[in-house]
Amino acid sequence: MSSTAVAPPVAKKIPCSHAYLKDSVDPYHWLKDMSKEKRPEIIEYLKEENEYARKLHLDPAEALSDTVYTEFLAKLQETDQQPAHLRDGFWYYTRTVEGAQYPLYCRREGSMDAPEVVYLDANQMKEFEFIDIGNTAVCPNTDLLAYSIDTAGDEIYSIVFKDIGSGNELSSERIGGTDGSVVWSADSKSVFYLTLDNIHRPAKLYQHFLGQSQDLDTL
Repeated sequence: MSSTAVAPPVAKKIPCSHAYLKDSVDPYHWLKDMSKEKRPEIIEYLKEENEYARKLHLDPAEALSDTVYTEFLAKLQETDQQPAHLRDGFWYYTRTVEGAQYPLYCRREGSMDAPEVVYLDANQMKEFEFIDIGNTAVCPNTDLLAYSIDTAGDEIYSIVFKDIGSGNELSSERIGGTDGSVVWSADSKSVFYLTLDNIHRPAKLYQHFLGQSQDLDTL
């Protein structure tokens, strides 16, 4: 399909002058939206851009894309394991499995000959279309896992807590609106995390004690 056969979408122009560039007008500033729920007109325009790209580039090159993807996979070692490191009596490592989209987070107690425990497997979270695991942190007493997860693709992470022994999540212990970082206190009773400001920068450091509401976290 030739480029002349596909008409590109045209974004509307809304003049906007910034305080730091008063002599410069940005007609497309309206497309910038850092809120959790994007404005419908932005989503609609992005859909038009995606459809344009599909017709102009993706559909005509579908066979070539499939060939390149197959050749790329053939050169990858999909089943692999990262070097293990010892912490608090456990050997921790991640490994990948052929056909699985996300790595497995594993540990073995005492030695690498001990039975493997998979303490986090995002491949089982089938209710989400998108998953990004930001950070994982096992508490010093080795019982609980805290991990950050983004399921929207906006790089705003929630911190989830999990009992490693039972495999159950602590549903009452969820922290929202973070940058993805999480660090345990030495006594395993609290975690430290960062929240974001209105332009998506890490801004405030909080301490969260297990068993209390996030509203009561200490700045």
